[in-house]
Amino acid sequence: MNIDIAFKNDRCTIQPLPEFEKYFQKLSGLKSRVDVWGREVYFDAPRLEAGHSEQADAPDGSVVFWYPGNKLCLFFGGTPISPVVHVGNIKHGKDILEKVGSGEKVLLEGSNG
Repeated sequence: MNIDIAFKNDRCTIQPLPEFEKYFQKLSGLKSRVDVWGREVYFDAPRLEAGHSEQADAPDGSVVFWYPGNKLCLFFGGTPISPVVHVGNIKHGKDILEKVGSGEKVLLEGSNG
């Protein structure tokens, strides 16, 4: 399963970890606006159910959920400000994240690739 994340001028593809596929299926069609902090793009997302292991770091190219803000975060370098749940990885298009600006619209779509 892959999820395409469409920004204003481009898109990236993420691959959820198997245990989070059901969560991402619910996100197809989600529209939000992004914020950028350091080398991280993040946006509002429905709350991930509790009980998942949190970690203090997020490897480059990881997709994480941040409980305090109910945010889905795409890391392209840098580290989280507080513990996060690793829910997937950026499969394609990590390089476009540097061009994404705060306030841009974002749309999540399921894909078969």
